Amino acid sequence: MDHRNKAAPNNRAAPNDVVSQADIDRKRRQETREEQRDQDRHRADNSLERGLEETFPASDPINVTQPSKSPQDKKPVR
Repeated sequence: MDHRNKAAPNNRAAPNDVVSQADIDRKRRQETREEQRDQDRHRADNSLERGLEETFPASDPINVTQPSKSPQDKKPVR
């Protein structure tokens, strides 16, 4: 059985197929966009991390319980 003329499964190039310069350029542009997207995501993550570190005390969870009144709080204000 001759398999040389049949396309490879999963849209993969069969051996000895010619890849055009346009295909190569398209792949390079795609890789460049993906790298730029990864760099942007990394930059945003770093910015968020710095912001959280700079506001650390404010980023602690709030205390939802109210402390009881001290003896000084119970005295009337003059």
